[in-house]
Amino acid sequence: MIPESRGALNFKLELQKLVNVLRPFAFSIKCLESAHSTPADVFIYWFGVMSEYKEMFSSNIDELKKKTILDIRAIIN
Repeated sequence: MIPESRGALNFKLELQKLVNVLRPFAFSIKCLESAHSTPADVFIYWFGVMSEYKEMFSSNIDELKKKTILDIRAIIN
């Protein structure tokens, strides 16, 4: 087995951060693809997504930079 370079490990770490940031929207979109989704479902899932981001940013497990968090908030609002 070949040991991974520092660059490769850094890439994987940053990619995992991106996946974690996009995950709430991905789950909501998957659920809303149902033929039985209503506008009320969209509203409920939107609040769910916002709640996930609030929790994600307050705990900041991924150690996102303050500017990154502010940029994401600007995009999702």
